[in-house]
Amino acid sequence: MGLREEPGAVLGCVLVSAGQALSARQLILLFYDTEAEQLYRWDWQPGISKPPLSEVSPGQVGAWMILDRQEETELLGPEAALSVQLGAQGVVSVRLPSGPNCQRLIAVEPARADAGMLAGLGALAAELAPLIERFFALRRIRSQAIDEERNRIAQDFHDGPLQAFLGFEVQIQFIRKLLDRDPARAGQELEQLQALARKQGRELRDLLQEMRLIDLEGATLLGVLRHLIQDLEKSGDIHIKLLADSHHVEAPKGVCREIFHIVQEAVTNARKHGAATHVLISVDSTPNELRLSIDDNGTGFRFSGSYLLEELNRLRIGPVSIKQRAQQMGASLVLDSTPGHGARLLLRVPLAGAKAAGVVSGSR
Repeated sequence: MGLREEPGAVLGCVLVSAGQALSARQLILLFYDTEAEQLYRWDWQPGISKPPLSEVSPGQVGAWMILDRQEETELLGPEAALSVQLGAQGVVSVRLPSGPNCQRLIAVEPARADAGMLAGLGALAAELAPLIERFFALRRIRSQAIDEERNRIAQDFHDGPLQAFLGFEVQIQFIRKLLDRDPARAGQELEQLQALARKQGRELRDLLQEMRLIDLEGATLLGVLRHLIQDLEKSGDIHIKLLADSHHVEAPKGVCREIFHIVQEAVTNARKHGAATHVLISVDSTPNELRLSIDDNGTGFRFSGSYLLEELNRLRIGPVSIKQRAQQMGASLVLDSTPGHGARLLLRVPLAGAKAAGVVSGSR
């Protein structure tokens, strides 16, 4: 389960199968995230193929206090508060083992409620618990990555274009004063200002490129990368070459999206912070694995040597967003850095368990 979407997709399939097997009127899965102080609810009913996930508002959480009950399995009749709340003649409630969080699986009016069915629900609950925990852990990782990405873009804008634009007015006022008494120097200052404007234009283009949504419908991985390279080369100060060992490189949509952002950030960092002028991107795939390497001729990182993803995280070095995206895909990552002589990033993404998470992109 390398991709963040997969636990949710698997969970939805399990709920659909369980609801159909029980011939229940409704199947409700409740999860209270103690860290976020938020109650989540999945609802399945006959005819629903993808049970929706919703957030229960704080004012309605009290209606689900059954979450706090310690009983493993309960068979509730029509007079029980939960049955009345759901307008049901009978409800089966099963507690899921979940550590600090609270989880309950509720079957509304199942076709039968004998010992075998109750035992089966208990076994299902034990299987569901770790899957749900993983689903929400990945949601938190994704949310954290999004927040950090937004903060990074905001900081880049503040430190780059915004500061430059604020300085433009001061510089223009200075040039206006020079025009009468020293026209030659005023001309030199104008040239410098023009060069700065071009630089900030490139940086703004990079920021807009990073924030742009990716349309993967009908796209191939190589096609997506070629389009990205064309945009990155518009600055005119970097040359990027794409190599593929095959005319047919396959990857699910989720992987394509992450690879797009990884290449985008790696190239932008190499040009912007490493003063790279040439980047070589190599990509190939097997049925079970996608391999991506990115080499640049820039100044490299401040550290020297070869580091695995686990080492980068432990030492708190390397590009944060790229590390997080690799981790979410269950990929291995190696980063080689030689200060003054460039850097190399090698990514290996497992595909065997990922293809259920998206449509596979095809050939060139």
